[in-house]
Amino acid sequence: MSLFATVLFAGESGYKEIQQAGSDWAQAIASRNPEKITALYDKNALLYATFSNLIDTQAGILEYFKNLTKKKDLKVTFTKQTIRLFNDAAINSGLYVFSFTENGKTVEVPGRYTFVYAETKSGWKIIDHHSSVSPETAN
Repeated sequence: MSLFATVLFAGESGYKEIQQAGSDWAQAIASRNPEKITALYDKNALLYATFSNLIDTQAGILEYFKNLTKKKDLKVTFTKQTIRLFNDAAINSGLYVFSFTENGKTVEVPGRYTFVYAETKSGWKIIDHHSSVSPETAN
């Protein structure tokens, strides 16, 4: 059996929960509250951040978001999402755009991402998050 045999698509159980988990993350980013953002990550999560190297502790994830949320008007907008479900794990990958205000101007940083989620007793938690600047904009 193919690993992808258990993939579920829009409208099926779990899909909307993962889509909501992405929305919750975007809302937490917009809140600029690093504790709220970090709470969405599992205690053993890995973060391959857009603006940093690998972070493999909760304290490191919190510190990363403390720095990131200093950006004025910070928000993230998902522009493309592909969600795949595998029983108690899920992957949401695609494209998003970070935006913030710097020197009175809006700065946009297009990126690509992969969130890997695990279903826990307290809901879906991010266990692995990779994010990088889109190559077309990294010049």
